Formats: sequence, structure tokens, C-alpha cells
Amino acid sequence: MCPTHAVRLAARLAPAGLGIVLLILSFSERDYLRAIGWSPVRRTRTEWPSVLVLGPHGWVMTVAFVAAGALVVPVGLWLAMTASERIPYAGSILLTVMGASVTAVGFSADPLTASRESWHAHIHNVAYPVLVVAAISSATLFSFARSDQGEWRRLRTASRLVLPVFLAGVLISSLDTIAELGRYVLIGGLLVWGHTTARVAVRLAAT
Repeated sequence: MCPTHAVRLAARLAPAGLGIVLLILSFSERDYLRAIGWSPVRRTRTEWPSVLVLGPHGWVMTVAFVAAGALVVPVGLWLAMTASERIPYAGSILLTVMGASVTAVGFSADPLTASRESWHAHIHNVAYPVLVVAAISSATLFSFARSDQGEWRRLRTASRLVLPVFLAGVLISSLDTIAELGRYVLIGGLLVWGHTTARVAVRLAAT
């Protein structure tokens, strides 16, 4: 499968685009976030970045999640088609699962005042942990790729470097008093790793 230039470019820019949307909405919706009692440090019922979907410009966040996730799926498939070993192949499939989960995260969470979980919040709440587990598992498997091909070697190195960041983000997120800080670490690591992964996949798919 040789993707078009437009698709390759979109896949490479998706992580950066999602990061830019996260930054812009986090600042532009700060009055709304303060008004609902969201804390940028401690855990609240609806956490960042999910809480941005509930804001005045939440539709932008939803579109960004759906678009980014939809572009991660072909990245995983491109890697799977070029993988010559079982371990990186499995990592590629898990990356595809991660992409589908990012899309599902676009379903809005419930507001802080909700008394019961809605159907769309249930999808959101299931998708997020699947996203995290799939990302960590994929990076772990890529870390064990034995191929000496330049692009796979680059992905192996990036995965080894980002794994401690992922784990640190998960650990910090488990501490109620600083849970949101862990989210920033985890999402930041995902965006950087996602950019590297997309670059590798695009180059492999174009050959």
C-alpha cells in the first residue's frame, strides 16, 4: 500500500496538529475551566484533555481527536505491512488499536456535575485506558525489534526513550494530588513518539 502524498503528509502532521489544538484550547478555555472548578494539578472528575471537549469550543477538540486517531490507524497498518518480525508486527497492530482508541476518545466525557454516566462518556472512559495500554505495549514491543534497517532502528530507539516517560506519566497520574501533571507528561510523550512513529511509517510505506 503506497499512500498518496496528501495522506502521508497528514499522518506526519497529525501529532503536531493535535498538540497545537490542545495548547490553544487549554489557554482559550481557561475561564471556563476555572468556572467549573477544574484544577491544572490535582485530579478532578473529568480530567484534561477530556475536559476540553466540554468547553465552548469542544467541537474543535472532538474533530482533532477523531482526525488524529483516524490517521494513526493507517500508520499502524503501514508498519504492519513492512514488519519482517512478529514482535514489531504485533507492536504495529497495537498502534492501530491505539489510533482507534484516540478516535473513540472524541466521544465527550460527562460534565463535573453529572449524576450518572452517559453512553458517550462510557465509550470515552473505556477508550482512554485502552489507548494508554496499547501505546505502552506497542512501544515496548518496538523496543525489542531486532531489524537493523535504518527506519526500524530509529523507531526502536525512540520507543526505548519514551517508555520511561509513559511509565512516569502513568505513575504520576495515579496520585490524586498531582494527577493532572501526569497527564501532561503522558500526552506529551505520546505526541512526540507518535510523530516519530508516523515519520518512520510514512518513509517505509513510500518505498
